Amino acid sequence: MSDADTLIEGCGRKYVISKSTHNHSYASTFCCSRFMELASLETKREASCLATELKKRKLTNITLWTSGGSEPCQDSKSFAWCSTGEFVNQEALNVSLSTEGGKKSALSVKALDDREGQMVFQSEDRYVRKSRTLCESEHPNNCTQMKCLQIQCSAEIALVKSLYKGIKARYKIGYLFTSGCGSKEIDINHDNIKNTFFGGYKWCCADNGTLLSIETKEKLTCLENLFREKNVPKNRYWVSGASLGCAKFIGKWCNSRDEPLIGDHIMWAPGEPSKDPNKECVYADYDNVTSKFTFGKAGCKTSIFFICEGIMPM
Repeated sequence: MSDADTLIEGCGRKYVISKSTHNHSYASTFCCSRFMELASLETKREASCLATELKKRKLTNITLWTSGGSEPCQDSKSFAWCSTGEFVNQEALNVSLSTEGGKKSALSVKALDDREGQMVFQSEDRYVRKSRTLCESEHPNNCTQMKCLQIQCSAEIALVKSLYKGIKARYKIGYLFTSGCGSKEIDINHDNIKNTFFGGYKWCCADNGTLLSIETKEKLTCLENLFREKNVPKNRYWVSGASLGCAKFIGKWCNSRDEPLIGDHIMWAPGEPSKDPNKECVYADYDNVTSKFTFGKAGCKTSIFFICEGIMPM
C-alpha cells in the first residue's frame, strides 16, 4: 500500500482508499493489486458505519468508486454489486439512482459533513469520471481465506525474449541451472539479482515456470543435496508460499494446485511463521554449512533472491 493511501480497519472490514483518482476500470485493478476488491456496501448498517469512520478521518465530501454498476444487470435500470453479484437494495440504502446510459454507469459514494452516518450514492460514467477508489477485504482478525497470485506476465515474457534474441545457449548471469527433484529444471538465483515476491513470481512466469514449491520431505531432501553439490552460498530466497489476505494462516504453495503449506519437513525459524499482516510471503534461508533450509515470512515487497522451478527450454 502506498504511504499516501488511507487504511481503515473498522465496521468488521478492512478498507483502503486510494489517494490517486482514476476511472472505474482502473479502480478494479487498483484493488486487485492489493489483494482486495472494490467495496460493496450491501447493508444500511455497513454504509452508516463506514460514513462515520470517514467523518472521523475528515474524508467527507470525497467521491469514492465502489463495485456497484449497471453493466452486469440484464435490467439496465438496476444496479448490482459486482464483487458479490447481489442487486443494490436501493430502498434499504435510501438511494435513488439512474443508470444514465445503462452499461456506462458505475456507483460512487461519499459521506457528507452535514449527514451523520449516511452515505450519498451517485451514478457516474465508468469510463469518463475519475474518482478515488474504495477497496475492501476481510478484517485481518476475522479473515477466513488466503489468496494466491493471479498475475499476468506478458511484459516480462517480451523482455526475456528480447534478452535472448539470437542466443542459442541457454544461461543467465546470476543463475545456476540444474535439474531434478520432480521439476524440469530449477533456477537458483544467487548473484546480486534480487526482486520482490511479486517480481520473482513474474520473472519465473516469464520463463514458463513458477516460484519454487517444496511440498514434500523428499523434494526438500533432494533440493538440499542439489544445493550442497553445487556449492550454493548461504542466502535467503523467495519460494512460492504465501498467506495473502489472511496472515494468521501459515500459508499455501502458490503453484498450479495451491496446496496447503504444511508438513513436518518445514522447519520454521524461531518466532515463525509470523502472523503479522505485513508479512504474508514465505522465504527459505539456506545454510551452506548445514546444507539445510529454514523458513519464515516477510513483507512481500522486500527484495531478496528467488528460486524458480519447472523451467522449460525457450
